Amino acid sequence: MKKFHKSLKFQIYQCGVCHEAWPLKTKPKNIVSYTCSRCLRGKNIPKKFSTENSMMPSPVPKELQGLTQFEEMLIARAFPVMHVYTKPRGGQRAYKGHVITLPQDVQQLADILPRCPKDLPVIIFTINGKDNSSSDFVVRHKKVEDALNWLTGEKEFGEPNNPLYKNVKIIRQTLANSPEHGVLSDVTRVECGDSTTENEDVGIDTGPVNFEDDEKVYNSQTEMGSFVPTNVDTKREEEISEEFLNAPQQYNWNIGDEPLNEFNCQFLASMAFPTLFPDGKGDLTNSAVLSDTSNNTTQSFAAKLKHLIKFSEKIDGKWVYRFASHPRFAYWAYNILYRRRILAQGNFFLKQNPSEANLTIDDLKEMLHSQSYDSLMSKLMHYAKNVSGTNAYWNRAKDDLKAIITQVGAPTIFWTLSCAEFHWPEFHNLFSDNGDTSDSERRANVINNPHLLDWFFTERTEQFVNYWLKKTLGATWYWFRYEYAVQRGSIHCHGVAKLQSDPNLCDLSQIALQGYLAAQSLAKDQLSHEMSLQKQQEVKEGCEAEKAICDYVDFLMSTQNPCNADDWLKPQVLKFL
Repeated sequence: MKKFHKSLKFQIYQCGVCHEAWPLKTKPKNIVSYTCSRCLRGKNIPKKFSTENSMMPSPVPKELQGLTQFEEMLIARAFPVMHVYTKPRGGQRAYKGHVITLPQDVQQLADILPRCPKDLPVIIFTINGKDNSSSDFVVRHKKVEDALNWLTGEKEFGEPNNPLYKNVKIIRQTLANSPEHGVLSDVTRVECGDSTTENEDVGIDTGPVNFEDDEKVYNSQTEMGSFVPTNVDTKREEEISEEFLNAPQQYNWNIGDEPLNEFNCQFLASMAFPTLFPDGKGDLTNSAVLSDTSNNTTQSFAAKLKHLIKFSEKIDGKWVYRFASHPRFAYWAYNILYRRRILAQGNFFLKQNPSEANLTIDDLKEMLHSQSYDSLMSKLMHYAKNVSGTNAYWNRAKDDLKAIITQVGAPTIFWTLSCAEFHWPEFHNLFSDNGDTSDSERRANVINNPHLLDWFFTERTEQFVNYWLKKTLGATWYWFRYEYAVQRGSIHCHGVAKLQSDPNLCDLSQIALQGYLAAQSLAKDQLSHEMSLQKQQEVKEGCEAEKAICDYVDFLMSTQNPCNADDWLKPQVLKFL
């Protein structure tokens, strides 16, 4: 146990070149001039992730600090439309569907800001019985005005603060119509029924609760649902394709006529998230750099995104991950990366199958009606296996697991690891030097550092496998996968393992079942003498198999919980028989 916890002790150090801050087990020889291994290995001049290569985001000026999500959208030149929401239990964020980035009115893209509230592609989902006053919806006239004045302003020698805003015209009347401190009145609202759900009684750990009202980081009585939602479709691919091909094309936006091209629009991220890229530096959609991170555009985008997520600043003695903690940026960027990878596989598919390259909409409709659609889909799914997270990817993983079981036998145990993020001192010690954190600080650590939380969970899982499955339980093979809980949005893990001490539980289970059925037959049926003797023997062998299974489970189990979840206080030590 001591070795396990010792293996999870890390401390955050920042590279002096790329300014990425990440936990390390060993203390660098020189903390002041510490350089990460990637920057040390890199031979490019300038370094790929450096100020000289325009990959270092500039500090955020005070005028752009502390803006709410609505305030940022009012001053943004482009809108990333997505469905982002805050989990009611725990306060962690999640998103659904895909992302699309729309410009503000094409004729006014570089001329008029802030936008009128009615033109924001936003729907606020409210729930009966809840406060519905999330701070993300608040707009402050003074903050919006100061932010636009800085973005359109100039430095000491006439250089614009943000080149992307140098021709923007501020409409003072629109600013005057915004509230001094309140929620915009012209935004579309949708009422989603009452707050009682069928899962209301589900016992989920929401973390520490003993904190004062003024210390609350997240209000559990509110739920933030921002931006136009896209439904998660559970229909079969054939049904989805048929509906898409037969449906007329519609655009309901009152802003730009068509989406921005996410592949060749320079500084797209800076236009969508001006509070993250105050002057456009460090933008992952900027391809005009001296030393590109990769010859492959998708790999280059992925490397830049990873750099920004790890990019950190120490403010008031605390590590602040500007991009990882933003409510929308990570989801927007990851979704673009995900679609780029899928399109890359699609391009590879067309190169390998040139006969499919010139299919028209009418050809696809004909394939649907002639039942030849399955052949095309099976080909596409084959290429989709290379993109992690797709159904084809997990189907391949399932086939691999089946093949392992066929070769080495069924696993002994199935295990699940949950994320007890509020109760891990090693995780919270990353953000506190004295090791003493309040309830509100722990909650803030979880909500503002989802990337570190996911990383730390994978570290705990790896150490669990190393110290418990392999060294303690003697696992001969294991397999596991990470998932995200639907209700809380937190990471968890499911896995299976084959233990060396396995007494062949599958065969013993079959014998025990056969003995149980034999006992039932003896009690109900009129059997011959020979058949009765045979059934009695089966009952005897079944009882022996059942005892062997129970003895083995007792051998593996070190604690048990005799109470239900409401009465649970502390596990009790199980006395071995």
